[in-house]
Amino acid sequence: MKKVKILTSLSLFLFSLMFFVGIKVSAADYDEENFWFRATPKKVIQDDPYTESICDIINLYSHYKMSVSDLIAKGHETISLKITFEGKEVHDGYQEILIFDKPDERDVTNALAKKTDIELAHGKIQKEYLSVEVYLIIPLKKVSEDFIVIRWGAHGEGYDDWYCRNVKVCFEKL
Repeated sequence: MKKVKILTSLSLFLFSLMFFVGIKVSAADYDEENFWFRATPKKVIQDDPYTESICDIINLYSHYKMSVSDLIAKGHETISLKITFEGKEVHDGYQEILIFDKPDERDVTNALAKKTDIELAHGKIQKEYLSVEVYLIIPLKKVSEDFIVIRWGAHGEGYDDWYCRNVKVCFEKL
């Protein structure tokens, strides 16, 4: 299985900054033992404008054992997520991951974090799943509840459906 690593612009900047100032960034910075996981044979993600898109709701309190307001009170401004999944295109297009703080939110401009230009196999139909790794930074002051919503989507010309399975979310160690 092929692997693809994707960083958001902000994440890439922060990782570059950490590299240049000598801060080590490794898998140890994420809690690889206590994570959220959805194992599914496959879910079809469609390019419907988020009206019927699939979402996963993740309770932050269950991971950090404190509320978002408590995390902020302890001086944490952001948390970083490492999202890994296996994906395969059905139709050519771009895959998207958007993070919201409400399950009914669908406006891309209100996303807490997003990665909208994932290319699993742009220009061709895949026969095998690719392993994808995406890093996103969530500003805690914008999280209104103790959970986040991962909304999966797609865009491009025509149909842009893709399969998603075995989603794993690792949280930054605080």
